[in-house]
Amino acid sequence: MASLRLALDGEDLEAEVESPGAVRGTVAGKGSEYNVGLEVRSIAAYSALLGIPSTTALDGTAALEAVFSRDSEGNVASARGRFLSLAAVVGPHTVSLPAPAAFRWAGGQLSWDNVRLAAYRAVGSAGPLPEGELALTGSLETGGAGTLQARAVGTIEAALLTPFLDGATLEGRMGVAASASGTVERPVFEGRVNLDGLELVPSPGATPIEGITGSLQLTPGRISTDDLSMRWNGNLGVAGVLTLDGLRMSGMRLNVHLDDLRSEPFPGLRTTMAGDLVLLGDSEVRSARGELRMTRGIYAEDLDLSIQALLGGRRGSAGSLPEATRFDDVALEVRIAIPQGAFEVRNNVARMRGSGDLTVRGTFGRPLLLGSIEAGEGGRLELRGLRYDVTKGKVVFANPAKNDPYFELEARTQVKEYAITLGVSGTASRVVPRFSSYPQLPEAQIVSILATGEIPTTSAGSIGSVSPVSTDQDIVAAARELIAGLATDAAASRTKEFLRLDRLQIDPVFIGSTFDAPRLTVAKRLSSDLTVTYSYKASTDQEQVLLVEYQISPSAFVQFLRDENGVYSAEVKIRQRLR
Repeated sequence: MASLRLALDGEDLEAEVESPGAVRGTVAGKGSEYNVGLEVRSIAAYSALLGIPSTTALDGTAALEAVFSRDSEGNVASARGRFLSLAAVVGPHTVSLPAPAAFRWAGGQLSWDNVRLAAYRAVGSAGPLPEGELALTGSLETGGAGTLQARAVGTIEAALLTPFLDGATLEGRMGVAASASGTVERPVFEGRVNLDGLELVPSPGATPIEGITGSLQLTPGRISTDDLSMRWNGNLGVAGVLTLDGLRMSGMRLNVHLDDLRSEPFPGLRTTMAGDLVLLGDSEVRSARGELRMTRGIYAEDLDLSIQALLGGRRGSAGSLPEATRFDDVALEVRIAIPQGAFEVRNNVARMRGSGDLTVRGTFGRPLLLGSIEAGEGGRLELRGLRYDVTKGKVVFANPAKNDPYFELEARTQVKEYAITLGVSGTASRVVPRFSSYPQLPEAQIVSILATGEIPTTSAGSIGSVSPVSTDQDIVAAARELIAGLATDAAASRTKEFLRLDRLQIDPVFIGSTFDAPRLTVAKRLSSDLTVTYSYKASTDQEQVLLVEYQISPSAFVQFLRDENGVYSAEVKIRQRLR
């Protein structure tokens, strides 16, 4: 609780006010002069008054003494005094007064001369480590327009600016030889600031910008640089101009040179870029344009794909939206050149290289790609144990409204005596698969060969009977549709994925003379004695047939059957050779 003590005897005045742990002030005097003392015991208690966010870890103590003089009318006309001490603490950094510093106030103007501020870092038992010293000289009009004339010369620790950086942190040595004129509300800066290996963390948890080195030239209304360098996932060089309206930034034009800039645009894709960008804006970056070159790009995330998923496409969930950033509205016009062999896919499915040209438009939050990437020679795919040589591969971004690339892929493989070519083209929402072979086979049989490695035997209705697969075009089209649907399910759930099937066949189902839907039959040998066969019609989840066969002996086995009507039965079958 604050306390006040006041004693007044004619012109004699003694007063004391105290707020425990925060401040203590004294006034004593007689006639035209009064001695004033002020002791600040906690700078943090006055953070709001100083315009410093309460979250900033700024604290410390300060003390001053002064003599105030009154004129014949009893008004305070002048003051002279000294800053006795200062110890302002920001984390491990402290700013102090090596010696008391004098100040004067007269005619509505406060002035100070050669006020020295020394900084040091606490390093445990080894004692404080010096971090530079700054000398301040200047004057400030305390009434009217608030005219300012000040100069600062020396070096200082940049971390002391942290309370004014809105959540960012800064560390490193700064050399200052600069002056400020104008008014408090609209100051004008001139001089030079040298940066020596600063580290800036834009926000908690963000990747730090390291090694900020170079100089800033201050001229009225401008801050310019032509030699600023830094490291942020690579090497950056910056040259350009910021325009100022008082303390507010009103415009920018920055030329940024990138060298070996590493990034991960999305999971699994790692890139290294070089090139030049031009950033334009006012108080914020508004646009970025330029040309970049991909010196290295690798997509290495393993994919959970079967051959059916590759040919049928995936309709996955949209996933969570990326976290919003302050740069989401920055307009983009950036060309990215991908030289031959610079981009590589290297995962459990593919080994291939590509090249191309892309233009990134839209905004940083919603980029739009235009251009193409083409696979180079020698690429290969490996799906379900089969190796495919890629003969053609291309992705084209041509939709000016959204990222909906058209892709085209052709690959060849050999399964026993069949040379098989598979192709896929279209967009993510409309995929067109193609199958061909030499010797020639119907497409449905080619799909079965790719899935099982065996030439299928097929049936016209039940699991047990055998007949050739129809080559009717309706059946082939239905097979494509069915594979695409199965691929979507396989991608969504591993329990529905084909795992080295022993049998896959697609048979027509007719109602009268009209084609109704294909029936899919798959079989898997779980052990040398146990085989499971499952069959269902694609147009309905009814008419499911399940057959389980268990080999009791070389001449006897048990069959458990659930037929298309849901009726269960069991049979014991014995094979006997007739003599």
